[in-house]
Amino acid sequence: MAKRKKDEEYRTFQDEWTEEFTFVERAGSAVCLICNDKIASMKRSNVKRHFDTRHATFASKYPAGDSRKKACQELLSRVQASQQQLRVWTRQGDCNSASFAGSLAIVRKGKPFTDGEYAKTFMLDVASELFDDLPNKDKIIKRIQDMPLSARTVHDRTIMMANQVEETQVKDINAAPFFSLALDESTDLAGFTSSLLQSFKARFGEFREHTRLFKFITHPNECSLNTADLSYIPGVSVRDVEAEVADLKASDMWVNKFKSLNEDLERIARQKAELASKHMWTEMKKLQPEDQLIIKTWNALPVTYHTLQRVSIAVLTMFGSTYACEQSFSHLKNIKSNLRSRLTDESLNACMKLNLTKYQPDYKAISKSMQHQKSH
Repeated sequence: MAKRKKDEEYRTFQDEWTEEFTFVERAGSAVCLICNDKIASMKRSNVKRHFDTRHATFASKYPAGDSRKKACQELLSRVQASQQQLRVWTRQGDCNSASFAGSLAIVRKGKPFTDGEYAKTFMLDVASELFDDLPNKDKIIKRIQDMPLSARTVHDRTIMMANQVEETQVKDINAAPFFSLALDESTDLAGFTSSLLQSFKARFGEFREHTRLFKFITHPNECSLNTADLSYIPGVSVRDVEAEVADLKASDMWVNKFKSLNEDLERIARQKAELASKHMWTEMKKLQPEDQLIIKTWNALPVTYHTLQRVSIAVLTMFGSTYACEQSFSHLKNIKSNLRSRLTDESLNACMKLNLTKYQPDYKAISKSMQHQKSH
């Protein structure tokens, strides 16, 4: 029993190790105050070996006794101060993240940067009443007060978020196997009527040529692409496509998957028609978009159908929209009003980018990389 008790004592952290070997206990491990290394096995011999071999200079500079005790206390105080600062930075990081969220909401509503201070005042007034019965009311109000939302802060946050969104977009475009550009054409009507018929013939002629490809997106098990022109799709041959289509047709599971997809698409089409007849446009917007169903089904295919997936992605990119271009003029008119005549091109571009994109800025990541500052 005595031996077992001694073994247990040697496997638990001893307070004297701090002054002898500059170690402290943290999360069940012995951690060196000098190099921050961890010793998983809580044994005196392991702790002593680490100190003697890795920190011999420290041992000779501060011999065992009062000098080493004082040096260890200074190290411990320094570590504790760093941990306290880290906790403060974490709390301030939350304030910065909240500041980014507030700035994004202001910009996406087309409001001026100066509305940040108004929003903060509004939140403080509401919080003082809404959280009046909570024990941590003062803490909540203090957090709101610490959140930076000055006009300069909202402006700077907007630029940072717009730059991050642009970087993410560039990365995604570079990684995309296919992409298409949809741009508004000139509104110049000179010669428009004379070329209208010719343009319609050319465009709808191409549409007929690709009819089988369009059907392939929702009925791959019923289509034959042996005569289709796939030359515009890099890395795809008709032979590979036909081989994978034959394999797909032989798989009951995937045939049923696409049958289920078409049933869902037909159901959504019926729901849209019914809602449109009742002019219930808001309810129609709540329906699941058809393209999401199609993309989800194709993404579920295993890698053995890699060629078919490339064809589906290439075909789906044909249906780009100029809606973002058309939206941009409305946003521009809303943002660049006669009351914001001093708005610079850089600021306007950032506001436009955040209003038009579906990308959500990762303001938590930006906040972590910043120097944390409180509101003054």
